[in-house]
Amino acid sequence: MERYWRYLADKYEAANRKGLSLALRRTMPDKEEHMMSIAAKEWLAEGRAEGEARGKAATLTRQLEKKFGEISARQVETISKASIEQLDEWLDVILDAKTLDEVFAPRAH
Repeated sequence: MERYWRYLADKYEAANRKGLSLALRRTMPDKEEHMMSIAAKEWLAEGRAEGEARGKAATLTRQLEKKFGEISARQVETISKASIEQLDEWLDVILDAKTLDEVFAPRAH
C-alpha cells in the first residue's frame, strides 16, 4: 500500500495535502484517511531532516567564515547540497583544520 502511495505522489506530483487527498479520493476512497496519515508522517520526517540540514549548513558556513574569512559561492553551494552526514563530518573537521581546503578535502572512511 505504501508503494501505491508513493506512485500516486509521483504520478500526480501530489507534494501537498490537497493534491494527494484528491488523487487518493479518486483511486482509493476507502483508504484515503489511512494513506493521508502515512503521508503526513513522511512529510513531517522530511521537514525535520531538511530543517536539520539547513541548520547545520548555516552553522558550518558561520564557523568557516569566522575561522577563515569569506567563503566562495561554490563552497556555499557545496554546503547547501551536502547530506547531514557530510555536514557533521565537516563540522568535526573544522575544529582541527588549518586551512579551508583541509575542511573540504576528501577523507577515507
